[in-house]
Formats: sequence, structure tokens, C-alpha cells
Amino acid sequence: MTTWRILEWSRERGRGAICGLHFDRIEFDASHAYVDDFVIGEAVHVELEGAGIPLRVRRDRQDLPRFRATSGEPIVPALDEGLCVAAEAAVAQASGWTDVRMVLGAMAVRIEVDDDNFAYGASGALDLIDPTYVEVVTAPEVRFIRLAGPEMRSYLATRVVLSASDIAVAIIDEADRFFFVVARRIAFTRTRQGRVHSAP
Repeated sequence: MTTWRILEWSRERGRGAICGLHFDRIEFDASHAYVDDFVIGEAVHVELEGAGIPLRVRRDRQDLPRFRATSGEPIVPALDEGLCVAAEAAVAQASGWTDVRMVLGAMAVRIEVDDDNFAYGASGALDLIDPTYVEVVTAPEVRFIRLAGPEMRSYLATRVVLSASDIAVAIIDEADRFFFVVARRIAFTRTRQGRVHSAP
């Protein structure tokens, strides 16, 4: 599978170009794009049509979906810097696995990860401990796990009181839908090797 990247993009002209490992440049216009805020160099998913050369872009969407909040949402404090560093490290360890499942509990939301369809159990788990807000469907097909940024935290502040010590995590599914968990603590445990990285 070819990894495509944005080579050029102009929102004003509604035109851009992508490149891939085996292709130097293929142009596209905004009518084939899902968004209008591409960033040069970012990875994108591309559907092509045609056989041989020239190929035409049929659909183009960013690899990591963007969260769009409505205007007028409150400004909330950013996550405490020390907590942010530890939480980002824990979330990074839970990212990039091929198999992901969620277990919803009263004391924690657990996101289990593996690369072998859980044949021998989970390889690791991200625990969102003492959750104060959970906005997820029953069994999301998790594609990305990210620490919530400022726009997401502002959105969440319309649903729950957020302080600088509240860790908010975004869960993005295969349909590019955003779900959220706000918790007091976060920890990643590598179950097969026993490594733990946590935020107090």
C-alpha cells in the first residue's frame, strides 16, 4: 500500500497535489477532498480512479481526522504541564497497535491493545482511572487515541467541569467519529513485559 502525502495545497485556489512512493505528483481539486485545511507533508488516504497514467484522485482525506468544535465554546485551562508530558507518553504507548478494544468500568475505562487479535490476551492496556465523563459508543472500532487538545477541551467543558488536572483523551473510530473520556489519572501497562508509564 502506498503512503500518500500532501505535496502542495492552496485553500484559496481549491487545488493541491499529492505524492507517493511510486508517484512523483498527482494533482487534485477541492471537490475531491473531505477537508479544506490540509498541511504540507501530512499523510492522507487517497482513492484513485483510472488505469495506468494519468490517474485521477477520486477522494482525498487526512489520515488523522480533525476535531471541529462549534464557535462560542468556553475557554478552559490547559492540562497541567507535568501531567501533560506523562499523559502524552502513556497515550503514545497505546497508539499504533492493530487491535484495540475498550472495557468500560465504574472505576476505570480500559483500552486494551494487541497485534495478534488478542490471541494470547492483551499486549498492553491504557487505563483512564477515576473517569468523570465518558462519551463513547458501546464498542467503537478504535483507529486513533490522542490526548485532547484545546479545542476538544473547550467542547468537553460544555459537558463537564474541567480543571488543569483533568486528563481528557480523544478516541477516534474507523468512521472518523470522536469520542471522549475525562479521567483523574492515566496509566499504560505493557502486560507481557510489565513496563508501566503513568501520570499521577
